[in-house]
This record gives sequence, C-alpha cells and structure tokens, in this order.
Amino acid sequence: MVVDPAFATTDDPIKRIFAILGGYRERILQTQCRYGCPLGRLALEIDPENRPAHALIAETFQGWIIAIRECLEQVKKQLPKGTDRDALATYVLSVMEGGVMLSRSYGTVEPFDKTVAQLRVHFRLLILQLLLLFFELGADGGLIGLARLGIRLAARVFHLPQHLLVGAGASLILQLFAHFPF
Repeated sequence: MVVDPAFATTDDPIKRIFAILGGYRERILQTQCRYGCPLGRLALEIDPENRPAHALIAETFQGWIIAIRECLEQVKKQLPKGTDRDALATYVLSVMEGGVMLSRSYGTVEPFDKTVAQLRVHFRLLILQLLLLFFELGADGGLIGLARLGIRLAARVFHLPQHLLVGAGASLILQLFAHFPF
C-alpha cells in the first residue's frame, strides 16, 4: 500500500526510501495532520499482554523493514564497511513512526519534516564518511586507484561529471554535501 507506489516513482534505492517517507508526508498533509500509521496506532493501543496481536504487528513492521533493507543492500558499496543495514532500516521505520506521531500530536507536518531531514543528514554522513576515506587513502600516496574509485563514486552520488572531481579533496566533497541528490 505504501511501498509499491513509492518504488514505482524511481529506480534509485535511496530515493525509494525517501519516496516512502514522502508518501507518509502526503497522508499527514491530506488529513490536516490527523493521520496516524494504522499499524503504529495498533501497536500502542493493544494491551501489551496480547502477545499474539503484537507478534502480527511486529511481523508487518518486519516486512516494512525488509523492503527498506533491500534498498540498502543495493547501495551497500556506497555505505561504510560494517554499516548495520538491519539497524539502519529499523531506524528509517522509527523515523517514520515517530515523525507521524509527533505531527499528529503537534498538528503540523514540521516534526515529520525535521525527522526526515535528520535522516537525510545521517545518510549523507554515512556516504561522506566513505568518500573521505577514499580521498584520504588516495592522498597518502600510492593508492591512486582507490582515489579514482572514490572520484567515480562521488561523481555517481553527487550526479556530477568525474572531471569536476579530479584533484578535489574533502573540501569539495563538503561543498557538494549541501547539494546531495536525496
């Protein structure tokens, strides 16, 4: 209901994640901030002792997390080695659920927008960390191939021609940070 329409808008895995969140944002706006994720509402309202119901809710949440994790699997080479993609997918779900809940409570989409903006920063920092590593290793001498790989990756992430990045270092990457594609 939420994932498929968002995935239909783009093939880019990270943009798909933010398209899902964009779908929730639209629901918040369409309902004048009265929207509450039905699953999140059930999780909060059903008696904690009702383990069978909570198991079904958790199973549905897990399906959502798996969809996000599949996107993260597609970009695992753009993430630092050791990134826990399961935890990151769970974090995305938590951002959505928390942002929806806060927007409903505050009566404005602003809390949702803030949580999603912070998630974007988190993704940028993860990718920036990897890019800086490439440039640092290339600057240490001898690992030119790795630096070139970093330039190709930066060109792809920032949607810029590679020749603009040749000779660039961390300062250029930081300048590009503000113009991140997602």
